[in-house]
Amino acid sequence: YLALTGQRIKASDLIYTGLATHYIPSTKLSELEKALIQATNLDDNDNSPSQTHGDNDDVVADVLASFHENIATENCHLAVHQDAINNYFQGDTCEDIFAALEAQNDTFAVETLKTLQKMSPTSMKVTLEGLKRGGAVSTIGEDLQMEYRMARASTLPGADFFEGVRAMLVDKDQSPRWNPSTIHAVSEQRVQEFFAPIQEEWIIPPLPTPSKL
Repeated sequence: YLALTGQRIKASDLIYTGLATHYIPSTKLSELEKALIQATNLDDNDNSPSQTHGDNDDVVADVLASFHENIATENCHLAVHQDAINNYFQGDTCEDIFAALEAQNDTFAVETLKTLQKMSPTSMKVTLEGLKRGGAVSTIGEDLQMEYRMARASTLPGADFFEGVRAMLVDKDQSPRWNPSTIHAVSEQRVQEFFAPIQEEWIIPPLPTPSKL
């Protein structure tokens, strides 16, 4: 849902989903920075167990907890629409998702469909495929290599990226002319081109060898 619609989420949504663990107002960030520096600054004369064993994780957690402020999540966007999102976005393809939205007439379905109809059909299909592939890789390196291929293909001549920039930033007519113009016209072959190996690959760095205690 977030990847295809580009829906912006707030702090409460981040806490609700677990993407964020703490909520700290921006007005307190300077104080937080100072507190973290002070808590993790190793003093040669400090013989406390946490410092001598180099275990700063607990120290950082304590500082974050001391600055954390509870924030209500029950009325955040994702919480309110959780059931609808689960229902409409459970399909394996963009065609499935569009069909589910088109079959309903509630406000969320109508507004979400309008949003998706403005997006690049190619980009939506590539994004959905990228989510599937990203969930199947075993290392961050594999995922970054995949995303590098996607980014490179997205900026080749003729890609929708340029039309999006034109419509949003150059002419500002807010009327992009996507090619193809519908999700049904985007072939599977076209989608797979965004994930094909390239000559100048993003090299996956080797995993570090764990140090022996």
